[in-house]
Amino acid sequence: MPDIASIANGSVGPVQRTSSPSREHDSRAVGHPTGTAGHERPDRVEVSRFASWLQALRQLPETRTDKIDSVREAIDAGGYETPEKYEHAIDGLLKDLEG
Repeated sequence: MPDIASIANGSVGPVQRTSSPSREHDSRAVGHPTGTAGHERPDRVEVSRFASWLQALRQLPETRTDKIDSVREAIDAGGYETPEKYEHAIDGLLKDLEG
């Protein structure tokens, strides 16, 4: 069976057949007749939780390293942490936690 490519910037490997919990494992290929009244079992693709996370990460905006570097410099110089910035950070955190 062919590989599925291009998930997480690479191949996820060969497609593998999985057996459902209610059936015994058999060696016939998925999608081929099972012999029961000519019905075919449908093909199924399962995406791992890891692949889903990688997709979500790809949808995040790009990191602005210039902003990160300037904040790091301000923190190192001791001029970044102010009561107003703490308030703003706490308000943002509470907003995120509330949904």
